[in-house]
Amino acid sequence: MSDHCDAYTALSPASLRSEVAEVLQAIADASASTIIAATAGTELVQLLIDDIVSSSDTSTRSRLSREDGLLALQALRTLGSKSTGAKVIGTAANFTKLLSIYAAYEGTPEASGTTLRCLANTLLQVESARVTFVEEPVAGGHWAVEILKKSESLDLIFFAARVLLYAIVSDPADNRAAADRFVASAIEREEDPPTVVDILSQKLDVASAAVLSGAQFGREALVDLLKVIGLVIVSYTTTAGETPQDSDPAWNERLDGLLPALIRAFHSIPPSTTPLPYTSPLTNAVVALDAVPISPSLKPIWFPTEGSHGDMLLRAYDVLDATLARYMPGRVEADDPVVEEQCKEVGEPLNTFATPLVLLICKLCAADEHSRRRMREWLLPDDLDRSTHLEIRADLLGRLLRLLVSMTHSLLKQSVGEMLFAICEFDGRVLASAVGYGNVAGFLFHKGISNTGAQTPTGVDVRPARQTTPDGVPIDPVTGVARDQGPPVDLTEEEREREAEKLFVLFHRLEQTGAIAPEHNPVRMFREENHDT
Repeated sequence: MSDHCDAYTALSPASLRSEVAEVLQAIADASASTIIAATAGTELVQLLIDDIVSSSDTSTRSRLSREDGLLALQALRTLGSKSTGAKVIGTAANFTKLLSIYAAYEGTPEASGTTLRCLANTLLQVESARVTFVEEPVAGGHWAVEILKKSESLDLIFFAARVLLYAIVSDPADNRAAADRFVASAIEREEDPPTVVDILSQKLDVASAAVLSGAQFGREALVDLLKVIGLVIVSYTTTAGETPQDSDPAWNERLDGLLPALIRAFHSIPPSTTPLPYTSPLTNAVVALDAVPISPSLKPIWFPTEGSHGDMLLRAYDVLDATLARYMPGRVEADDPVVEEQCKEVGEPLNTFATPLVLLICKLCAADEHSRRRMREWLLPDDLDRSTHLEIRADLLGRLLRLLVSMTHSLLKQSVGEMLFAICEFDGRVLASAVGYGNVAGFLFHKGISNTGAQTPTGVDVRPARQTTPDGVPIDPVTGVARDQGPPVDLTEEEREREAEKLFVLFHRLEQTGAIAPEHNPVRMFREENHDT
């Protein structure tokens, strides 16, 4: 409809303030689609921007006064909520005008916040506008960093972080290159502190404290700051990073200051009060931490002196335990449809959102012998009940082993295998003897370890492979079960068929990898004998 456009253009500097407010409020409350669909809709977007700029100039007569600024910005936000209106905003000229509007209303928090939301909406909807925003002449990325530095209220920290987030999250090569140039220039700016790393760390601490206190916008600010930090790390290490160790992600020492704040954020996020044990902002913190290596210079920060902050490994372990129990309840198989159904509440498959958490635990264990020993004590204690098959246990160990044979969770499956391999001192023999070769045959095969021999890093203290329980009962090397198992496990017919299939696959893999000769494969021998008869 053109009614709103006509009503606005009919206003003049002589119009009553109440009449101006009524028109602006009607636009702010209206459907953006309806207004933008009109021929004059996009013209109205430009008129509003120009009039808001003019309203701050006392030497210029405008339809709007400075007092109309907030309502006008709210009307602009409504029109910019659709891509057609956002495209009008997303030009170098109009971005520059919005930055000047922010400066004019900087002392008015609600108007400042609405301006930032207009910018964020535009960058979200018009991907090509992101390059325009971060590059000259707008230089909006550096502007957003400065706004973030000066912002003290949580809502403005959140809105500024969101502008920065949408400015640097880009997929096409041209957009990615522009974002990378901005990130590099922001980090390498030779100016007085605080640096962009300092600013992000400081605001992360503010948001973390706000989450603990339950303050409004605390969680939203923390989520977006963690996303920004994750993108900054990936961007800068891609263009200026060095790989400190073969197993570590690329890194640059200019980013070192981010790690302490990320660890503090990880520990400050309270346990979930919802039925979902692993959600944002904890998921965002884990993803960001995964991008930071445990290099020699950073290792004291990752593993500080006892009592200096919370127990990262224990918390990650507890969250992983609760997460897999939530989505793989009881003895449910990893590929059971119930897992996919449970994950609909999260909106992502288990393979996607749980893998970073496993990778974090894997990284901690790979870098620290004490962490490996603790994980073994939790997952594979010497007094582990081996009276039943380990992979059918209704606990974390059972769920991890069931993931190792998953056909649908490829990333999670591989990450779980690497975590268990690290826990067992990077030794295939120790891993196979701990959980049974049948449970890890596929993982070891794909890792190129066909004879369960060691591929142990230098300096790692390898434990002897477990052959008996503490009371001397032999452990079956294939199943990991004590040989005198006691009462048989009560399995359903379906479970029996599944176990038989697993046994067939196991011996097939053993034969393929050369672990047993074909004539010693009991499945092959059984089939040949039955074929002969």
